[in-house]
Amino acid sequence: DPKKVYINLNRVARHHRCMLMDSLIENDLLKYGYNTWGDTYEAFASYKSFVNPNTKIDQQTFDVLDIEDLSSINPNNFVPTRHCKESFLFLNTETNINSNELFFSEKVYKPLGIGMPFITLGNPGTLQDLRSRGFLTFNDWFDETYDLDLPLQTRIQIITDNIKKYSKYSLEDLQKIRSEMTDLLEHNLNLYTSMYKKNWLKESITTYVQELKWK
Repeated sequence: DPKKVYINLNRVARHHRCMLMDSLIENDLLKYGYNTWGDTYEAFASYKSFVNPNTKIDQQTFDVLDIEDLSSINPNNFVPTRHCKESFLFLNTETNINSNELFFSEKVYKPLGIGMPFITLGNPGTLQDLRSRGFLTFNDWFDETYDLDLPLQTRIQIITDNIKKYSKYSLEDLQKIRSEMTDLLEHNLNLYTSMYKKNWLKESITTYVQELKWK
C-alpha cells in the first residue's frame, strides 16, 4: 500500500550519504520518501566543513520512525515494518563505497529479508555480487548502472534520476509495478531465508580442511 516512493534510513552521516541526501534535497525529492537522519560521531560537521559548506541537510526536518534518538541506538536489527509497507522501494547506502573492496552489512540484506525492491549505493559491483549468489535485481525497472565503477557523483545522479522517475507515477501505478515484481521478490525472499538458516560455520570449516589437504 505505497504512500511514499522510497524509504531511506540513515544513522551515521558519512560523506557519500550526505551527498546522496543533498542530491535528493536539490531535486525536491525528500517529500516522496521516509528519510531518517542521525549525526552519530558528528560526521555531518566534517562533511559540511570539507565537502559542501552550502549543504541544506541541516535545514531539513527528517522523519522519526521506530527509533527517536539514532545517535544513542544503532537500529541495525530493526526494520520499521509499517513504513516499509507504505514504501515502493528501499533506498539504502552502505557503510563503504570504495571500489577496492566489497563490504556488505545488514543494510544490503534488509530489503531482501522483507521482500522489497531496492536501490543500494555501496561498493561498485554490489549488485553483481548479489546476482552471483543467486539473487535477482531490478534492471527491468531501475537503471542499475549506478552499480558500475563510475565517479561517485555520477552514481548518485543515476540513483536520483531513478527516484525522480518514479516520483511522477501515481500511487496506483506504483502498486501495479510492485505486483509485476512479485515473482522476483518472492525468489529473493526464499533464497535469503534458505541462506539465513544455512550452517555457514560447518561449511567454512569443511572448506578450510579440504584446502589443508591440498597443501
